[in-house]
Formats: sequence, structure tokens, C-alpha cells
Amino acid sequence: MALTATLINDLIIERLTTSELRLLALTVSVRKGLSETTMVRGDLSATVRAALRRLEFSERVVETDGVYALTPTMRDSLSAKRRTPVRQS
Repeated sequence: MALTATLINDLIIERLTTSELRLLALTVSVRKGLSETTMVRGDLSATVRAALRRLEFSERVVETDGVYALTPTMRDSLSAKRRTPVRQS
């Protein structure tokens, strides 16, 4: 099964909702997340770096001195989604 950019992006965003992280910590986190669904071999750092560049370009992630975090807009958007209760019928 091929790794999809969307899956990696989702894993990065999920991990950044709790704290700010460096590239190595994000790479380890993505590897752990992917190991639950698929077998991963090789170096993921280039793939994670490319995903982070895409997320920065789309203004969902910001990098400051090698530390990655969600942008305030993205953080607010995610916290609003978590606060919205789901209606049960």
C-alpha cells in the first residue's frame, strides 16, 4: 500500500495539536502512526519534510527555528471542531 500525502498530513496535524515539535520527533511520530496501518521501510524524513513544506505553503503549519507548530487559525479551527457536540438521533 502506497503512503498517501493525506495520511501523513493528518498524522502531522494530529501530533501538532498537542505540542510544538521538531522534524525528528514528527518523523518518529509519523512512523509510529503508519506502523499501525502499513509496513514502513526506509527513511521517512524526506517524506515528512515534504509534507511539512506543503502544510506550511497551505498556511496550516508554521516553522520557527526548526520547531513546527499549527498556525493560530488552524489551531482555532481544530479546537472549534472538538467543542462542537455531535447530535445523536
